[in-house]
Amino acid sequence: MTGIFSRQSISYGKSDPVETPFMKASEVWDRRLGSARVQAANWRLMAFLLFFLSLGLAIGFYRLAGQNHIVPYVVEVGEQGEVRNISPALESYHPDDAVIAWHLSHFIEKLRSLPSDPVVLRENWLSAYDMVSDSGALYLSNYAREHDPFKALGIKTVSVEVTSIVRASRNSFQIKWQEKLFRNGDFERTDRYTAILGVILAAPDNEEMLRKNPLGIYVHEINWNRDYVPASDQGDGNAFSDVKNNPVSGSGDKGDK
Repeated sequence: MTGIFSRQSISYGKSDPVETPFMKASEVWDRRLGSARVQAANWRLMAFLLFFLSLGLAIGFYRLAGQNHIVPYVVEVGEQGEVRNISPALESYHPDDAVIAWHLSHFIEKLRSLPSDPVVLRENWLSAYDMVSDSGALYLSNYAREHDPFKALGIKTVSVEVTSIVRASRNSFQIKWQEKLFRNGDFERTDRYTAILGVILAAPDNEEMLRKNPLGIYVHEINWNRDYVPASDQGDGNAFSDVKNNPVSGSGDKGDK
């Protein structure tokens, strides 16, 4: 009897859940939000990469801007103006006696000549200051204070001709030159001078020094005298003034400049 009234068990298999509109909307939202997050992460990564790249470029440009890329060249010419040698003036460059002689000749001409134009005279002295060390500049300042060249403007003119330059020692040269003095346009006399100039070599370490004195040849000791003074000219021993020239010598080293 029991078997008659017993219920048979019903087995239900697994079925897929019903996909409701809410579930569809949730999936779409998740996909959109996930895609936005992935894109944001990619953009952040790109931004960091660009930042470090820009930083590296900025550092590189800064270092390049601080370096000196100007390379001066030394051109040696002969007596007729022909080019004998062209070479870069690197730190290891040591000018020979001919180059130093030209430099010293240019220095004497700038310093001892007396033009009629005050602008030219000022430029000559500024150029001479670019060729001396600190001790040499001190000598020039003392000399200009005692023998102001601007006082003779309009009255005298002096032309300088260097006649001889020979090496006197390891670091000094003997220079001979003659000065033709004109007073009010009329030739008056010719004076002859001899000087001993001490020279040091110092490679330029900045753009200003490279522009003013690319070879690094500096006069640091100056001592000159007139070779012969006629009796009638004893009271006018200097073409710039009536004050007697008292040579002053200075000394220095490569640290002067």
